[in-house]
Amino acid sequence: MSIVAKMRIHNINQTDYAEELSATAVYDDNPESPNHSWSMHTPNGSLSLTISNPGARGHFKLGQEVYVTVSEVLPS
Repeated sequence: MSIVAKMRIHNINQTDYAEELSATAVYDDNPESPNHSWSMHTPNGSLSLTISNPGARGHFKLGQEVYVTVSEVLPS
């Protein structure tokens, strides 16, 4: 099983070597939204990422909404 959480980027801190992102959960009243897989009314959650790969930096914008998918890693 996996869940999908909608999150909004609320802080981006650029350093010489990395980009630090912070995001919080977003409410979505659309029952067809993947966001309903985990939270129907008052979502609460936060995400913090440090992106140090130069090729992966710069893809996120302040206020941007993103989906975060959480799924089990099965043994290989």
